[in-house]
Amino acid sequence: MNRGFVVGFGIVLLALGAGAWAVYRALDPDHLRPVAERQLSTLLRMPVHIGRLSVRFLPVPVLEGRDIDIGGAAHDAPPSLSVATVRLTPRLSTVLSSVIVIESIELGGVHVNVLRDADGRWALPGPSHFTAGAPRTRGTATPAREAGAADASGSAQGTMVSVSAFRLADGTFARNRPLPNTLWLDDMYMSLPAIAQMGVLTGDKKYYDEAVKQFRLFTGRMFNKEKGLYMHGWVQDMNPHPQFHWARANGWAFMTMVELLDALPENYEGRNEVLDVFKQHAAGLARLQDRTGFWHQLLDKNDSYLETSATAIYTYCIARAINKGWLDAKAYGPMVVLAWNAVTTNVNKEGQVEGTCVGTGMGFDPAFYYYRPVNKYAAHGYGPVLLAGAEMYRMLQLHPFKINDSAAQVEK
Repeated sequence: MNRGFVVGFGIVLLALGAGAWAVYRALDPDHLRPVAERQLSTLLRMPVHIGRLSVRFLPVPVLEGRDIDIGGAAHDAPPSLSVATVRLTPRLSTVLSSVIVIESIELGGVHVNVLRDADGRWALPGPSHFTAGAPRTRGTATPAREAGAADASGSAQGTMVSVSAFRLADGTFARNRPLPNTLWLDDMYMSLPAIAQMGVLTGDKKYYDEAVKQFRLFTGRMFNKEKGLYMHGWVQDMNPHPQFHWARANGWAFMTMVELLDALPENYEGRNEVLDVFKQHAAGLARLQDRTGFWHQLLDKNDSYLETSATAIYTYCIARAINKGWLDAKAYGPMVVLAWNAVTTNVNKEGQVEGTCVGTGMGFDPAFYYYRPVNKYAAHGYGPVLLAGAEMYRMLQLHPFKINDSAAQVEK
């Protein structure tokens, strides 16, 4: 056998062995654990301790940590959490380095993709990017969790929304989409109810404070007191700012207030402020209901089409407010009966909800909203119709109506 070939082959084997040893050392859990802790602490903006770390190949490297402690009383963060597991998916090209670029995190059943922010840094996205997975573990940080009242998926999601969301300088939840420093009315509903429910689960007043603070910040910029309506979007430094009162976005704000009023303690100091705006909003919507019972895609534009999902959301919110005593049944009962009758006409014989606007971004001209398509497969209509039906059933038991000279009237 050629001696040069043997020597070359030996060198190749040595190189492969050295490479394998380097990979083995790089993937050693004792080496990776402090690296993963640093990266998680940076992303979550609070201290993270990983009790145990293992490496799996599925087929790419996945770091699985167990016995996770997040935050602590000594830090300006939500109450300390104990989560059973965290799964990190790093970029393969960075596994051998001392700084792992984490592409996604699965924490207590909440899966998050890690994105680059406007400055090119890796960071967690805003609340609208979160999708909750099935609850998998239970936290043990508070007596409520020890009793099984809150699972770790809710705790992790509430923590990430309240701590890691992108914000304006004054703390308002915001996005850099479609333009830098943009407020979406949709995000009131995507974030505030979850934060308020964290207050219910933990008994910690700080969550109520944060939810009401955000409500004030959004409302101060986006609620038109003269019309009693919210604008869909607000962009920092846009002047003059166009106002488009998109129906479903107003539904998200309306439902946010219902959720807050349900969650906030009766004696909480900010609750009456939420109730006052809710009543103003209800009055503004009542003035714009179409004779068919529906509301229009652009609420104050009667030549825009009649839209089902928003009408169903308003039906649910008003019926629930009547049942809770927040709105007068005699004043609002007839209009919500009319609205519910309208909604039922758009449920076809297959049980599909028709006339629902498809998922919608943000526009700054009326044509954007006028020409958004409707589709019976648009998922935004189904939940609101079910909620509206259940609340109307309850309302008609508590506040039956009668027909007087062809008019629906509620006597109590």
